[in-house]
Amino acid sequence: MNKNSIEKCNATPSTNRGVVISSLGSVFLLFDWVQATFLTNSKKYNIYDVFFYLFGIDSDDILLNEKSPHFGYDACYSYRDICIFVSDREDMGFHLYMTGSACRDFEELGLRYSDLFMKLLKLNVHYTRVDVSFDDFTGKYFPLKKIRKCIIDNSVVGKFRSSIQFLKTDLCSTDDVGHTIWFGSRSSDIQFVFYDKYKERIYNANCEIDSSIKHWNRFEMRYRNNYADNIIINYLFVSDFNHYILGIINNYISFRVRGKDKIRSRWKMQTWWSNFIDTSRKV
Repeated sequence: MNKNSIEKCNATPSTNRGVVISSLGSVFLLFDWVQATFLTNSKKYNIYDVFFYLFGIDSDDILLNEKSPHFGYDACYSYRDICIFVSDREDMGFHLYMTGSACRDFEELGLRYSDLFMKLLKLNVHYTRVDVSFDDFTGKYFPLKKIRKCIIDNSVVGKFRSSIQFLKTDLCSTDDVGHTIWFGSRSSDIQFVFYDKYKERIYNANCEIDSSIKHWNRFEMRYRNNYADNIIINYLFVSDFNHYILGIINNYISFRVRGKDKIRSRWKMQTWWSNFIDTSRKV
């Protein structure tokens, strides 16, 4: 982990942080990954001009790293964790790579996602991955043990055909130090991930967490290719992005109370899940 990442861990945000897209009561919605290709002919454009156009970052603050190419590109230019990959091939264009920590860097610049996405839209952008996350600091939503029980009870209803669970245990203390549940494969265009962000941070030696935070569950939605493109278009042009996202979730997965009806979709919805979904429509 680099120095910038450690510093961001040490500055774990509280519930009133300013990085959210919007909030639903005590649940916060944010972008947590943005990956995209844009500009069909990179030789026509100076990489430093691109950084300034997208982020307002001067060339003196941009680093060149030629030793860590990815995705078939020749070199990487970066500001903190915000990366743009370049290639000598004219058909490769530029590749924007913003992980979760890079999204936090972007927000610390005081910029708006709507402005960034509109600028990219003008550059003939294609998104390869976009993650949208819900953070719950109350412990009321996304209870991993109850999600696991729904899997065991065969009371998960939706479009996903499989789930994967990862449990991490400290062998000295036998403490549960991590729990993650995936729905959908890593290669699919839509994947839902639930995990205990609090434990991830609290048991990471490089991270400190605000003492006011006692619960931190994250529900992460990973969209790829055309699904990622659609997420951004709808973020820019629908009037209520919250309900758009909730509608997708409602269409893809729900957690039910096991009943006697042979049609599982008629089973009563788990209260903690229905409280989260609220009255969102299916998308």
